[in-house]
This record gives sequence, C-alpha cells and structure tokens, in this order.
Amino acid sequence: MSYYKPQNQKSGRYVCHLFSERPVYKVEDKVFLNGYIRWYDNKTASFKQQHPKSILKVEGPGNQEWVFQIDKNNTEDLQQIFEDEKSPTGNYYAYYYVDNKRCGSVSFKKEAYKVPKFEVNLHADEIVPLDKPFDVQAIAEYYAGGQLVDQSISWRVTQVPYTWSPKTDKFKGFSFSSDSRFSGRSAFRASSNIYQTAKTDSTGSATLTIDPTIEIGLNPRSYVVEATVTDIDLQRVTSTKKFNGVPPIVLGLDVERYFEKTGDYNAQLIALDFEGQLIADQRMNVRLIKRVWQSHLQATDFSNGEAKYKTQVSESVIFEDVIVSQSDVVNLPISLNQSGVYVLQIQTQDKLGRMQEISMDFFVDGEEAV
Repeated sequence: MSYYKPQNQKSGRYVCHLFSERPVYKVEDKVFLNGYIRWYDNKTASFKQQHPKSILKVEGPGNQEWVFQIDKNNTEDLQQIFEDEKSPTGNYYAYYYVDNKRCGSVSFKKEAYKVPKFEVNLHADEIVPLDKPFDVQAIAEYYAGGQLVDQSISWRVTQVPYTWSPKTDKFKGFSFSSDSRFSGRSAFRASSNIYQTAKTDSTGSATLTIDPTIEIGLNPRSYVVEATVTDIDLQRVTSTKKFNGVPPIVLGLDVERYFEKTGDYNAQLIALDFEGQLIADQRMNVRLIKRVWQSHLQATDFSNGEAKYKTQVSESVIFEDVIVSQSDVVNLPISLNQSGVYVLQIQTQDKLGRMQEISMDFFVDGEEAV
C-alpha cells in the first residue's frame, strides 16, 4: 500500500492498494488486476472521483510496457484485465499512477506451466532423537505408473526452533527441561544449511542422512527438508516436509512455587526419553540454591532527596547431590529453614556429553523479614 499527495491540495492524499488474484499465470491466461483507491483526510478514508490523469502501467520482460487509461468516473475500486497471448514469460510489475506519480504496485509472473507427470514423497519418522543420525527417503513416481530411475535430485535442509514437551498424561504438574522458560539454555543455534545433489536409484528413491549429533545444544528443532527431482524432460517437482528433532533425555520437575512457612518438603523428579517413557539409572546433579538480593546505598548528592542504591545478587548452595533416576517418580526431600527465594536446579548429560538442565524458583514465606 502506498500514497500520493497532490501538490494543489493543502491536506489529504490518495491511498492506493493494487493486487492480482494470484502470483503466477500461464502465458495465455488473463491477469485480473484489482485495487482500491481512497482519499484519506483528517483520519477518514472516503471514495473520490479518480484523477483525470490516472493510468495503470504494466512493465514486462524486454522493457515492454502496456498502458491502460483509468475510468475517472470509477469512484470505488480499480479493475483491469491484462491480456496479451504474445507476452513473454518472466516477471511483470503493475503500477498505478496519479498525475504521473506512482501510487500502488504489484508483481506477478508468467510461466510456461506444465502439468506435473510425477510426484515426490518424503518418508522418515516425524519425531527423531537428537543423539543419532536419521535417514530421509525420497521416492519419485510417475502418476501413470513407474519410477523415475537415475534422475537428478537436489536436497536442501534448514533448521528452525520447535516448541515441544513430552506428551504424557501420567505426569501432570511437571515442568520439563525442553521448555525454554526453565531450561536455562542459550538462544537457538544450528549448523549451516545442507545442500546436496544425487541420483535416484533403480527404485526411483534416494536417501539423505541428517546427523543431529553435530549440533552443540539440545534445543528442540524442526528440520525442513526439500527434495527437488528433475526428470528427463527437465520438469522439476519439489516436495517439502518437516521432521522434528527432540532431546533424547528430558528432565521433569514438580515443586510448589510458594510455601507458607519453613520446614521439610518434597520435590519430585523424573527423566524421560523422547517418547515420554521413564528412563532409569540416569545420573542427575541436584542443587538447592538460596538467592539473596543485597542493596547498598551509594554516595551521591542527597540534597535533592533521592537516594540511589546498587543491588547485587548473591547465591549460597544449601545442598548438592547426585541422584539416580528410577523407573518411577523420584522423591527429593528438601529442608527449607529460612524464608526467601530458592532455586532448585537439576542437570544431566546425554551420551554425547551435552547438558540438559531444568531450574525452578520458589518462595518460602515465614515470620522473618525478606
């Protein structure tokens, strides 16, 4: 959307929006161009008779131009059919002009479109663990029957963040280390995109191996896989599918976020695999930390009645231990002898040594001031 302000107008302007009903056309297709032109003044949009010098210009490949005069009596919207069977393939740009000033534009393509003769399907597990490589298989088949044998295939793989937690109804109330709010992980990082070319085999298939073990972190991620097959007639068909990579080990923690008084309490810990099943014999480092904020008065000019403080955060470890997960929920006793803010932190490592962590804070109330 763009606008044009006439020089002879003290206020107000033309606001223009131009669009086509689809982005790609065959060479022989009609292109339906539509638009809205409004007069905008004092925060109000209204219909106004078209400017007498309004035109629609279409620019195409080879510096070709097509100019259409706009009906000045059209007070509501712009409708124009662009039709030229001899127009070449390529990119086209349509512009609306008011008094020789551009106001509104849209781009579209004309291509020598052919109905695809074959399809490409991608196959792999939709959810895969991040501790081992996995294969994605592409199968190219003609609609009339038969496979595309010994044809070129190009692969492109990108990674994007993925929000995921184990789907299990058995552990309601638990928070998981796959949740970025509690994991303490850094921002999402991924290795560079994958680009590969190959040939389909005698069955019309090709396989790409993706190795998540080269990634530094255990952030859940989606692998967006694109496979493009080119047949003997140079016709290309692309298939795109998303496969989700998740941590092989997920820590779960259930602890109250508020305690009315000091005393002895329990927290619950679990370790799950990527399918939501309990993992036994997984070593977990557990730390209970008490966090205190200390404010110190800074020397400054007190004549204005404003005091400035410098705040520092200090932490003291109440206890630290190694706990082994079981095939059931593990109860962790915690002694809270003082009021204040505490942080319960659990860490473990996968078989490649990559850290998985969950931290949750809670507040202990009591008679003493905090």
